[in-house]
This record gives sequence, C-alpha cells and structure tokens, in this order.
Amino acid sequence: MSSCTLILSQGPIINGINGFGQVFVLASAYYVGTEIISLAAGETKDPRKSIPKGVNNVVWRILFVYIGLIFFQGLVCPSDSDQLINASSSTASSPFTIAFTNAGWSWSGHFVNALITIAFISAVNGCIYVQSRALYSLALTGRAPKVFAITSKKGVPYISILTSVLWGFLALMNLSVTAGQVFEYLLAVGGSAAYISWAGIIFTHLRIRSGLDKQGVPKSSYPFKAFGSIWIYRFNLFLCLFLLFIQGFTSFERPFNWKGFVTSYITIPTSVVLFVGWKLWHKTHW
Repeated sequence: MSSCTLILSQGPIINGINGFGQVFVLASAYYVGTEIISLAAGETKDPRKSIPKGVNNVVWRILFVYIGLIFFQGLVCPSDSDQLINASSSTASSPFTIAFTNAGWSWSGHFVNALITIAFISAVNGCIYVQSRALYSLALTGRAPKVFAITSKKGVPYISILTSVLWGFLALMNLSVTAGQVFEYLLAVGGSAAYISWAGIIFTHLRIRSGLDKQGVPKSSYPFKAFGSIWIYRFNLFLCLFLLFIQGFTSFERPFNWKGFVTSYITIPTSVVLFVGWKLWHKTHW
C-alpha cells in the first residue's frame, strides 16, 4: 500500500471531503465557549487588566490543551476503531479509553469517565452562565421578554438560569433514537451556531475598527491589542463562513440525508429571519 493511499484511508483526511466536513463540526462544538470571557467583563472588578490577561491565557490553553490532546489522540487511537461514536452507537468510548484498553488497562474506562464527569460539570456550569447572562442582557435591552430580566435580591437572574437549564432535557431524545444520533444532531446545531456567532463577533470587530479609523482614533489608545494585523480577522471571517457551509457537506451523500441537512443548516435561516425580522419590525438602522 502506497503512503498516499494509507493517508487517504487511515490518515488525517480519512473519508475525503466528507471526513473534512465532519471534523470541523466537532471542532466548532469543542472550541465554542472560548469567547465567553468577554461576557464576564461586566462582572469583573478590573476588566482592563483581567480581561486581556484572561484572553492571553485562553490562547495558550487552546494551543496546549485542545490541540495537544487532539495530537496525542491521533497518535494513540486508530481512526477506524469500531468503538468510536457513530450514528448507530448507543454507547462509545473516548479515544484515550480505546488506547488504554488496547494497551492492556482493562478498567481505564472508569478513570476516563471520572475525568469526563469533572470536565462535564465545568462545561455545563460555563454554558449555563453564558446562556443565562446573554438572555438577561437581551431582556434588559428589549430584545427578549422582560421576564428574563428579573433577578433575585442578590442580583441573580434566576429565571434566565432556569430557562437555560431546561435545554438540557433535549438529551432525553435518546429515549426514542440512539445516543449517537442525538449526539450528531446536537453537535450539528451547536457547531453551525458557533460559526455564526464567531462570524458575527469578527464582523462587529471589523466594523468597530473601521469606525475608529474614520474618526482618527490612534491604535495606540486601544486598551488591548491582539496579535496580528487586521487581515487575520478578515481571513477568520471568511474561514468561519466557509466552514459554516462545508460542515454539513456529508448530508448531500446519496441517499440524501434530510435530517442531517436540517440540523446542519437550520441555524442559518433562523439567524437571518431573527436578524432581518428585528430590523424590519423595529425599523432600526442597517
């Protein structure tokens, strides 16, 4: 077997363009949340110092924790293992569990499950915080029902928090379909929503930068300057939009997977309708 054939069948581009698209669905779902540090600025004592420090720490964590773990997973776990999750899976093993089991550590699954549970609790806590605070902020500005702006005596938006928690019951869909299918559905919706959010953040940043330049505000006056030039942000905007459309490419395989198509792209028309509808209804500036 030639090295080229080996790379295509078992290497980093397994399954060709379909595998390429599936990888970025996972990547978007796993990386989403790295931007939530900005939401904490309103509740931070000294955001001018703490937020830049937190942003810089996130970069290193992504580099070593996210990319580092993925690198080692690719080394120790076969990409064609039948224990990895797929649409017909009811349960699945993590890549490290598969690697440890293949190495002879039979009860490694319990150890990995403990680590995953701890990470899961942390992730859920962060997700509830972000969603509830975003919903609370929308309510304060009139972009969501005012009931979500209600807080306790200590300022906790408990209605927004409870509403955010209720979304967790979507996991009960696995009572009627397999866990693998539920995982793929939620992953596709969350992944495409992440690309839309990132594209919106970058576009907003570019518009702010353009406005500051037209007003003659010097870059030296910015409280925080990220690494790289403005072209990095423009490229990232293009990349987010490109990946948004390519991440559901697998649904176009024959036979056409309409469920996969809907879950992969439903967030696009939903976002457009909500945005344009708000603009038209309230007659705001474009």
